[in-house]
This record gives sequence, C-alpha cells and structure tokens, in this order.
Amino acid sequence: MSLADALPPAPNEDKIPVLEEPDRITPEEADSMTGCVFDEANHGHYIGRSVVELALNRGWHDEDEATIRDLADRYEMSWSDDSYPFEVWNDIVDDAEEWLNTVIAPDGYSYGFHEGSFFFQHDYWFCEGEIGGYCDDPGHPHFAEAEANRRW
Repeated sequence: MSLADALPPAPNEDKIPVLEEPDRITPEEADSMTGCVFDEANHGHYIGRSVVELALNRGWHDEDEATIRDLADRYEMSWSDDSYPFEVWNDIVDDAEEWLNTVIAPDGYSYGFHEGSFFFQHDYWFCEGEIGGYCDDPGHPHFAEAEANRRW
C-alpha cells in the first residue's frame, strides 16, 4: 500500500505551517542538545508520532505531508482500527528519522532509537555494542572522539 492510497489529502492542507529552510542544528549547539529527546515511559507507542512531528516542525517537507499529518493525528485512535495503515506509518517514522539524520544533525551526531526511547547523541554513542556510552576499544573508529568527549 502506498502512502497516497492510505488516505485522501487532508482538507486543511493550506493551513499547514511550512518552514522555508530546515531548522538545522549547528555543531556549536549540538553538544548541549545531546540526550534523550523522547522517552518511552512518557511517549509509549506514540513515540513514532513524536518523531514525525519533530521532523515536520524542523522543516521536513514531503509531497504527502498533509496525509502524513493526518495519519499522525489518527494514530492516537488507531489501535482499534483495523484499516489503519500501520506498515505505511512505520515507513514514515523511518523516513522522518533518516531526514533528521541527513538534514538536521551535524556531522558526528545522530538521532536514533534505543530501548524504546529516541535520542540525539554523538555518533559513537550509537556504536554497536557501546550503546549508551563509551567506546573503550582503542581500535574502534570512534575511540578518539569518545575519549575526547568523556565526561567522567
């Protein structure tokens, strides 16, 4: 099922605020912004909606933006709706995360999910086997960066 087939365009599509340019994070801002963006405890299964809204609010444009916003609004009521396009929605969340990483996050930083929560962290934080912390292997590509940014 394509996104276009999921829902007709929202009738209020002309009311959607659109940023001229994406609201990028500068390298100077990035370090002070690292941490948990949305935690699972407060967002639960709605966390994907929060990620999509973050991307849209920072300037993500999509040809089906009105449909995406409508799906986000309907998501809250969707758990008992067998017709809700969950597969399409999961793809939208992945697209939003990818856009945040390619357009908003500066080099050396990433957005991503870990244990149900959504983070903005240094790239080394997401290293496989090193999630949540510290690359302690001197042979690891991020070791020097991790060592330089270590706060303990």
